[in-house]
Amino acid sequence: HNISSPPPTLFLLGDNDNLIPVGTGVAFQKAIEDAGGRCDLHVYKDGAHGFFNPGRPNANGKEYYEDCIMKMDHFLVSLGFLKPQR
Repeated sequence: HNISSPPPTLFLLGDNDNLIPVGTGVAFQKAIEDAGGRCDLHVYKDGAHGFFNPGRPNANGKEYYEDCIMKMDHFLVSLGFLKPQR
């Protein structure tokens, strides 16, 4: 990848994803950080591809969905795109 000025990135990945191996996520995070960017990588146990989508079959579906929404909110707040709730 040619990354000279990477945008802040939130990467939510399941460790059971059949399309994106965890190693790819780790390598992507390292590439972003090596280029001076921010990449918040969160790996979810037993999460398949798209594990955080509502209605997806997953043992931890609702719990993971809610956790991902919280992580997205915190990420956007940290960048100043959202204001924190009181």
